[in-house]
Amino acid sequence: MNSRSFSGVVDEALKVFFCYSRKDEKLRDELVSHLAHLIKSRYITIWYDRLIEPGLNWQNEIEDQLRTADIVLLLVSADFLASNYCYNIEMSLALDRHNRGEVCVIPVILRHCDWKYQPLSNLQALPRNGKPVICKDCLKDDSLTDVAKGIRRVVEGLHNKRQPVLPIPNENPDRVVPPSEPSWLNKITRRVKILLFRRRYRFGRQVGLTIISLLVILLIASPLISELFFFFLRPNSQPTIQVEKFISFGEKSLLDPGQVKPAKAKYDYAKESGMGEFKKEHYKKAVEIFNKIREDAKSVVERSRNDASATNTEKNAALEVLKDPEILIFGNNAQARQNHINRPESALYTIAVAAPTKKYAGSQILLGVAQAQDEVVNVPENSKLNLQVLIADDGNDKSQAENIANEIANNQKDVIAVVGHYASSSTCLALQQYSQGNLAVISPGSTMFDIRSECKDNNKVFFRTVSSTKVEAESLVNYLLTKKPNPKVVVFDNPEEKFSKSLFEQFKNALEKDNKGSVIDELSLWAQDFSLSQYSKEIGEANAVAVFPDGQTVGSNKSFSRAIDVIKATDANKLILGANSLYLQETLNKLADLQLNNRLIIAVDWHSKETGADIFAMPAYKYWYGDVNYRTAMAYEATKILVKILESETKNDRSSIKDYLSTFSSESSIVSGLRVSFDENGDRNEKNIRVLVTPIKLNNLEQNNSELKFCIVNSSNC
Repeated sequence: MNSRSFSGVVDEALKVFFCYSRKDEKLRDELVSHLAHLIKSRYITIWYDRLIEPGLNWQNEIEDQLRTADIVLLLVSADFLASNYCYNIEMSLALDRHNRGEVCVIPVILRHCDWKYQPLSNLQALPRNGKPVICKDCLKDDSLTDVAKGIRRVVEGLHNKRQPVLPIPNENPDRVVPPSEPSWLNKITRRVKILLFRRRYRFGRQVGLTIISLLVILLIASPLISELFFFFLRPNSQPTIQVEKFISFGEKSLLDPGQVKPAKAKYDYAKESGMGEFKKEHYKKAVEIFNKIREDAKSVVERSRNDASATNTEKNAALEVLKDPEILIFGNNAQARQNHINRPESALYTIAVAAPTKKYAGSQILLGVAQAQDEVVNVPENSKLNLQVLIADDGNDKSQAENIANEIANNQKDVIAVVGHYASSSTCLALQQYSQGNLAVISPGSTMFDIRSECKDNNKVFFRTVSSTKVEAESLVNYLLTKKPNPKVVVFDNPEEKFSKSLFEQFKNALEKDNKGSVIDELSLWAQDFSLSQYSKEIGEANAVAVFPDGQTVGSNKSFSRAIDVIKATDANKLILGANSLYLQETLNKLADLQLNNRLIIAVDWHSKETGADIFAMPAYKYWYGDVNYRTAMAYEATKILVKILESETKNDRSSIKDYLSTFSSESSIVSGLRVSFDENGDRNEKNIRVLVTPIKLNNLEQNNSELKFCIVNSSNC
């Protein structure tokens, strides 16, 4: 065991992780009872999945706990071995850490099963000689006692590498109390030990005070030493983001798992199995699993059209699976890698897609990338392009986006271009990393005006398939002027966020140019004292209301929720102009009871019913068994641009791709008759107007109700 792995705080308990099948919960509880003394004495703390707090992402939480555990107990039974998640995901991650000397993995044999094969056969199991805890359907207390003694020996061995942990009296012996914060002296002594002696010696209190006194003298004598000293002692107020949690080629899912649904369980298990095979580099098997998931889901949907006995629950679960972009991307990543293995002379290209994967807007971006990748990987052998996609979850968080960009630009050297990000705030911070790495990024969602200049893109690596806030604002103003002569507008926005602020500025410029109209007030959706009742006077004086929330990037949905409240509270005779950040299913769900046809107007870059859009809308509908929106189209366009460059076979590295994009010109992949090229700012040359859409209630014949949907303004075709 690598002693460096157990270099935690001297008085911290060891973390024990239980990996088990839910069918063995009772045995897990019995084992916990046998470990009670270790727990109460604060030698160990325990963790298992039933301790996950409501509202947390269960998969991320499990992986976090596995990555920080000191001991992992594999509770082995036939049910454990049959569980794809336990065996392929949890155990695989635990054994990877075990092989690196970072954790101690102990198999605990609960029941008779065929477990003595790789990789478990190399591990010393408990109870002694690998005899199961349950024998002839009876639970043997001495077997669990033997397991507890074995675990105690391991715990004591690991604690010998640390300072002894002293039991702290507990007033309530039935309640396990977490370890208290170590004293300031312990913290400083620990830092000094790590820094000077790599934890080889033990220090008493007097020795610790002596060392601190000597260091104080040195601090006074040398400002440089002072700076270095406080660098090592500085508390980590913001823990470093573990970037590996947020990137995946196919080893783990980054999408929001959502609510567990029985009808979808078989697909979820299959996806976990496919990811397990991908992680083990069994690419051919992974391809088979991911392909079969979509084939099975398609057959359910097709059958439901002709079979009255098919339930809506089955069909909806299958449709949800068919709209999972990861299944397609992971399968094609495995196929691209297998193709490269079969034909090493064929290059393997890597692009990244960075988006908030757990949000609706991010998943829509992934759909476009997935479809474009599939169209080049699954083609005849002589023309296929081995393209793999690294998915990166930026979380719509600026700090996370910056860390992701740093990882992609500096550590993922095979990535030759990026499709992303969604929010302008995320893109702005990430862009500095991409620019330093000379890595081209094509955004399908970031619309802030003059983004290269504002975000210090010195190497001019930024391009986008969407138009800027300038085009969005002008499209809204042009429509407004056809409805209201000399309009007076009150604007609700978030001046603290880049996209919202940019859209307001461009809207104000377009409206007040040549005195066509005026913005009579700007009201902050982010204000601490925000209250609609206090703005009644301003709203009453306006004949139009503009609502420009951010893209939900500032740590909460406050701006978005307040924007919805503004729309609900606006008089029926007033026109409402909305930012494209409102173009979400969530908006339709929250406004389902309102009549907003031709009242709420949003300007977007693409709609499936606009002239020429069939070139993409129809194939996309067949891929995803439903309509897609402009974010999917823009991401598809961005990926197809990169594919066209790679197919030239002369532009296949970061620098040449960036240079090629500056002069790129081609037919659009999403609107027939339109071209794609970029100006000196990385903006689309051809996009100078947006499509105007409005929520319209349509009759849903299948579900016998009304469905709210974004349709083109004044169009009978939706």
